[in-house]
Amino acid sequence: MSFAVIASFTIDPINTQAFEAALKVLTQATRREPGCIQYDVHASSDTEGAYFIVELYATEKDYLSHREQQHILDFRQIAAPLFKEPPVVLRGEQAW
Repeated sequence: MSFAVIASFTIDPINTQAFEAALKVLTQATRREPGCIQYDVHASSDTEGAYFIVELYATEKDYLSHREQQHILDFRQIAAPLFKEPPVVLRGEQAW
């Protein structure tokens, strides 16, 4: 059973360049992780400065391993001051 994550972020649009640069590094590294099936970043078509990531891992253990990787720790440090509001993260196993 796969494990999915949807993470959404809202930043001040003046920080778009820095945020997207950090997201690109994060995405490239995450896609190489064992157990990562999908890792796609989307910009909201409704709200300027809003982004969401659709993540799919083979197992919850793979996701938990992802959370400890240096590239995610680096992203958090870079991105934290850019957020307009706290990120929203939904996690769960495939329902059926």
